[in-house]
Amino acid sequence: MNLSLNRSEDVDAPWLGQDLVEILREISASLGPSAQTVNLVIVDDTYIREINKEFRKIDRSTDVISFSYLDDVGPEEGDDLAGEVYVSGETVEREAKELGVTPEVHFLRVGVHGLLHVVGYDHEDERDATRMENEEQSILERHLTAAEIEVFFDGRE
Repeated sequence: MNLSLNRSEDVDAPWLGQDLVEILREISASLGPSAQTVNLVIVDDTYIREINKEFRKIDRSTDVISFSYLDDVGPEEGDDLAGEVYVSGETVEREAKELGVTPEVHFLRVGVHGLLHVVGYDHEDERDATRMENEEQSILERHLTAAEIEVFFDGRE
């Protein structure tokens, strides 16, 4: 899939450099149909809380919310939007600090998590959660150190 990255006007993410964007583009390209695009949008806590409340009925901010349109669109419609991934820059920064990693590292992890949801992974039951976590870890191993990955996959998730 192609990756389109957008940022809300209210979001300041100085940690989001071109190298990080290119890594996410490479990961996205490896996950889905090349003729389709996923739109990754960096928003603030207020915006993601509204999305969370409307679509998941959970009235709090979160780090990432994904929407997959792969099952909704047939090739005959010509729609190339595979899905959308919303990431709260504020939550990423806060959680990165709590985890002891940089915002770049946490954003990469959250972005991969969101992209996997777009292509059909979920964590609704233990089997699916394990499958998704294994794939997430496999992808991150190509871009992060073992110590950075351990922060996310040591049983605290």
